[in-house]
Amino acid sequence: MVDILLVGAGRIGVYMADKLREAGVELAVADIDREKLKYFEDNFETRVVNVLDKEDIHRVADDVDWVLTALPGSIAYKGLVNILEAGKNVIDISFYPQDMWRLGEIAEKQSVLYMPDAGVAPGLSNVIAAQLDRELSGADKIEIYVGGVSYKPDEYLGMALTWSPMDLLEEYTRPARIIVDGEVTEVDPLEATGVINIPRVGEMEYFISDGLRSLLRTMSHVPNMREMTLRYKGHIFLMRFLKWLGLLSYREIEVGDTYVKPIEVLAEALETYMENRFRDRVILYIIGEKDGEKREYLLQQSFDEEKRFSGMSIVTGSTAVAMTLLGYHGELQSTGIYPPEYVGMDEKLCSRFMEYMDKMGIKVERIS
Repeated sequence: MVDILLVGAGRIGVYMADKLREAGVELAVADIDREKLKYFEDNFETRVVNVLDKEDIHRVADDVDWVLTALPGSIAYKGLVNILEAGKNVIDISFYPQDMWRLGEIAEKQSVLYMPDAGVAPGLSNVIAAQLDRELSGADKIEIYVGGVSYKPDEYLGMALTWSPMDLLEEYTRPARIIVDGEVTEVDPLEATGVINIPRVGEMEYFISDGLRSLLRTMSHVPNMREMTLRYKGHIFLMRFLKWLGLLSYREIEVGDTYVKPIEVLAEALETYMENRFRDRVILYIIGEKDGEKREYLLQQSFDEEKRFSGMSIVTGSTAVAMTLLGYHGELQSTGIYPPEYVGMDEKLCSRFMEYMDKMGIKVERIS
């Protein structure tokens, strides 16, 4: 008897499968790639699935109510449509640019729950932001500082390549939406930068990133809210230099007898030359303020050398697993879209979520 279907047999899927098994869940792992599934065969039931094929989804997910998805961005949205239309509750860590609220409408029609962005930021950051807002009885300002950086500052660009190079570079090019004086405003990431001294961490640079996503709607009552990506000092100068060179541009240029997009060339260079794939550290620092009162939460997570899991995989996977366990154990009583901040808004659910996180070794500390 299978309890949950995990769709996506990548590296983060390995981590999530292990944690769900430790929690006593009977799990099946599905992917279109038979070679990836071979890693799981000794400990889990495996199933080959094409998420873009509706009939395949029905065949593979027929015996489960809950699906945890870690899909590539190129197929995530269409795959999620198919899974939700099959009447499955979904906890999702995939990134896609399309409208998540449309997926929520499909979930509502099918009387199932859809949780998008169940990762680090957005994800865990949403839970803590909502928790701060609740504790302050309505915050005046919430600031989210988050970064996945190399464990040692002197690594190439101060980063570990723990996710897609193109997704990484798009953080520097995609206009970032923030809330200023009650209005949603767009800013250029590399023009909205600064330095912050984080308790127990030290000085870090930041640029504003487009990570608020669902919070722009669900917590629009907070008059000032923004998310910032953290980097080591000196990083922003390098990225501005790359932008000045045109290497962050999507505009095609002629090279010899062909045309290329500079940003795709840079992404390929990062994929080729960045050797550090998991030795990282994740820093998540969130501040809430109201009428002069200030509360702060901090998470620091390093990589696992023995199992070769990045800190980013650990925090992302743990957040998704904790949400999945809430759903599987009947603690999420809802249908339609259910973004992570809804857990933070509910004191009992939030406490239970943090218990699951604590069991997996993820420590979110209140520092003021």
